[in-house]
Amino acid sequence: MKLHKMKAEYEENDCKVIVDRGEPYLIINLEKFSALNSSGLSHCDFIYISYEDGKCKVLLVELKNVSHTTSFRNILSEINDFLDNKIPQTKTLIGCLLNVLRVRNPNYFGVLVLPKGAIDKLWENYASIVRIVHKFRDSWITSCGNNVWRKEFPQ
Repeated sequence: MKLHKMKAEYEENDCKVIVDRGEPYLIINLEKFSALNSSGLSHCDFIYISYEDGKCKVLLVELKNVSHTTSFRNILSEINDFLDNKIPQTKTLIGCLLNVLRVRNPNYFGVLVLPKGAIDKLWENYASIVRIVHKFRDSWITSCGNNVWRKEFPQ
C-alpha cells in the first residue's frame, strides 16, 4: 500500500521539470549539497530518490535551457557531458550520502531536460548521432515542463 505521495517542480532558467511518481524518499538540490561539501566535481542539478515496487530508484536530473539558436553540435556536447561526466561524478558525489541514508543497491537513471526545440534537432539529425544512442542505457531526455519519467529521446 502506498501511503505517501508528493509532486514537486524543479526550475532553473525558465526550464522546469515535474517530479511525480514512486513513493518519495528524498530530493536533494545538488547545487547546495556540492557547495557545502566543496567537492569540485561536475554534478547534476538534483537527485530524486524514490521507491517503486520495493526497489530504490535514484534519478540524476540535469536541466539545460539551451537557446533555440543553439547549434546541433553544442547540444550534442551537452549530451556527452551529461552522459560521460555528470552522471558518473554525481554518483561519486552522493555515494557516501546514500550509505548514510541506508540506500542499498539503487537503480540509477539519468534524465537530461532540454527545451522541445533542442529535442527536435536531435530527431532531425538522428542519423548523425546514432552512434551515441547506446550510451543512454538507463538515461533519457525529456523536455522542459514534462514529468521526469517521460522519455522523449531516445525512445
